Amino acid sequence: MKIHVCLVSAQAAPNLLAAMDPELKPEKVILVISPKMQTSAKNLTAVLENSGIKVRTHQLRDEHDYQSMCEEMLELATELEGHEVYLNLTGGTKLMSLASQEAAGVGDWKRFYVDLDTDQVIGLEKDAPRPRKLAEKLRLRHYLRSYGFETVSSSKTQPTSAEAALIADFCKNTKTWQASVSKLNFAAQNANKQGKFNATQQLAQHDFAFLIEQCEKVGWLKRVGSDIYFNDRQRCNGGWLELYAMNVIHKLHGGLGIQDSGTSIEVLDLNSNTKNELDVAFIYRNRLYIIECKTSRLDKKEDSEGVLESKANDALFKLASHCRRIGGAGARGMFLSYRKLSEHEHNLAHALNIEVVQENKLAELESRIKRWVQA
Repeated sequence: MKIHVCLVSAQAAPNLLAAMDPELKPEKVILVISPKMQTSAKNLTAVLENSGIKVRTHQLRDEHDYQSMCEEMLELATELEGHEVYLNLTGGTKLMSLASQEAAGVGDWKRFYVDLDTDQVIGLEKDAPRPRKLAEKLRLRHYLRSYGFETVSSSKTQPTSAEAALIADFCKNTKTWQASVSKLNFAAQNANKQGKFNATQQLAQHDFAFLIEQCEKVGWLKRVGSDIYFNDRQRCNGGWLELYAMNVIHKLHGGLGIQDSGTSIEVLDLNSNTKNELDVAFIYRNRLYIIECKTSRLDKKEDSEGVLESKANDALFKLASHCRRIGGAGARGMFLSYRKLSEHEHNLAHALNIEVVQENKLAELESRIKRWVQA
């Protein structure tokens, strides 16, 4: 039987990619885990079993006790005599790796390492073949599930040509549209349950009336006198920027090699049973990239104690949290803002390793994403 022995860590992708690669794919995977990695092993098991691979765990008593780990791994080597065993050394701690290599020498296991920077599998034997690209490409649902998140719903909606033209104008001429877009956000947020909003005051302003006319042409709403009836409230309340980002990602799929993408992705944390929404997300080189889109004003708001706080700060911290919790250490975040962020907010984004694209720079989103993911 072909078996992978995998050292489990917080990074799921290296073990998952190797196990699902057609050339390397085993019949069975043995997950070597420390007490801290129980949840990670559970999440990884779910994806592997869904791919038709048998899974069992090999629990280490103490990942800080090298001698104890050597003994436990040697016991495993004895148990697996007669099988074709491959040791994936990408995960785990350094001590786990050293102890596992001791067992590999005794059990005549083949050893390899997955380099996520190059998507290559590297054999560690003297006669190992040259490093090669992994054939398996992770999909969003597999990636998210391996970190303990179930995809509840998502969309791959693309704009019509008329929508794309209007949104492109929004992004190219931000100064022209900003004030009217704010009023559109307000109207969409405050429409009644039937999607109706009386805009007598707002429509007195020519720029807003012109915006409503353009939105009516693309089918997002209908104007009857001073009343606006929203056909797509979400799109009018900033959803158009998500649609724009998703359209750019769609264009980049083939040329850049994006593996999978989606917008308005609702994910369920299987550990806490809480839901989160990702505006736009995609997989590139087996890493998760998350894009947060904001068209509303991001200046200060009062918290429960009357202290002024930046809405942008809240959104940046939330995005950083999503990257860390939902995507692991390799995930990256980008913040799209229809308005200019302050110097302090830019500094915060930099500290959180979040890429910012704002105002009329949104028109350059395609080239910005290319530079971002290839950096």
